[in-house]
Amino acid sequence: MRLSKRSKMSLVQFFLRFNRHEQQILFEKHDIHDVWYSFDVIRESLESASEESITSLLDEMCRTPVSMRRCMDDDIYFERWGDLCRNLELDGYIRRIDEWGHPSGPFIANDPAPAGQEPLEDLLTVEFDESHLNGAEDILGLLSKSAKAYVRGDHNAALVNARIALESTARALADSPTSPDSIKWGSILCDLKRRDMITDEHEKALAGVYGILSKAAHHHMTEQEYARFGRSLACSMIFFLLRVKLKSN
Repeated sequence: MRLSKRSKMSLVQFFLRFNRHEQQILFEKHDIHDVWYSFDVIRESLESASEESITSLLDEMCRTPVSMRRCMDDDIYFERWGDLCRNLELDGYIRRIDEWGHPSGPFIANDPAPAGQEPLEDLLTVEFDESHLNGAEDILGLLSKSAKAYVRGDHNAALVNARIALESTARALADSPTSPDSIKWGSILCDLKRRDMITDEHEKALAGVYGILSKAAHHHMTEQEYARFGRSLACSMIFFLLRVKLKSN
């Protein structure tokens, strides 16, 4: 499993509240180097751990919830474990739901980053840095707000911030003025097509994703699933637009 920076920090938060001796045993068991109990050391240990070690660690955490709960306060366990699971969902890893409606089994790949590639939202940070796009920092801030909203269960805000981030990226790429007409999504896409930055097919795809992000839910999905689906599409389209910007330079 290849975790985003956000998920790794959530995992660090989990183990900072964990029984020290049990944490040492777990890390050693899964070939994760750890010499001292501190934020910096746990962070470095998890950041340097192999994907195989992280995967096996998380698998054991899923298999042994009772043992995990005994190593920390119950309320803190549910709070930190819930935060970790929701962040992992944003990385494309989910757990199956059993017949009683409870998460079961290990994390499985739902929509993860391709093998050998960083998680998409981490890649976007690099792409924005290289693009020198106007308002890049603000757009990254919107994506961060979207992720935080998803983690705390505000699925509507997660979609809204992702939509604004997509719209802001397209507007900056088109270099559209802030007139009433240019604020409209259709006008922004027309500007991009007029500059030969996107094709008719790209315009339809971008318009479709914007429409998905403008809806709060879908009857075939839970609000949580729909928010995760919409955010994933938004990030993919933003990545596409940034690549268009780099090729047009």
